[in-house]
Amino acid sequence: MLFCDEPTGALDEEMGKKVLSILQNVNKEFGTTILIITHNPAISALGNQVIHMNSGRIAKEENNQVILNTEDIKWA
Repeated sequence: MLFCDEPTGALDEEMGKKVLSILQNVNKEFGTTILIITHNPAISALGNQVIHMNSGRIAKEENNQVILNTEDIKWA
């Protein structure tokens, strides 16, 4: 399992998408579960499951029906 806390937080869109693409490839090639913590809602379109937190508690859980590739997300 790979834990990523704000992996794109200090990056511009181009570099952020490169990092996310690498993470997607690690997931696909090695079957590695990847947990991404982010404030960028666009990144949630890449995940199988999305958990929204509020004040340290789970506010909502969602299963993505359509998982996008990195190049298809709209950066927030």
